Amino acid sequence: MKHDLDLIHAILEHAQNQTRPSSTQNIGVLREKDSRTADDHISLLLEKKLINASKEIDCTGTRVIHGITEEGSEFLRAIKSDSVRKKVKDAEKEMGEKMTFEVVYGIAKDFLSGLLL
Repeated sequence: MKHDLDLIHAILEHAQNQTRPSSTQNIGVLREKDSRTADDHISLLLEKKLINASKEIDCTGTRVIHGITEEGSEFLRAIKSDSVRKKVKDAEKEMGEKMTFEVVYGIAKDFLSGLLL
């Protein structure tokens, strides 16, 4: 799966700002994506334990997001900067299909900590 870093950023930001459970329908950027792309990214974030969300999709085709995990907050801090997201996207273009989410995560954290410039 090709990672949409802007979509991941929007989902994590939404999860961080939740004070109570929220439907994925409340994430504006998800309305601009096809449902499969949105669900793949939410599933990825759930699998990687970056968000807390329902594992099942309800009858309306949505999930309930309960919040963000500590690791999700750390990743969000790493990709909050537009310039860091651009650098990670550039690296992803260069690596192509070999770019796993773990590599995306590691590169973003390295840019944040100043290890990569």
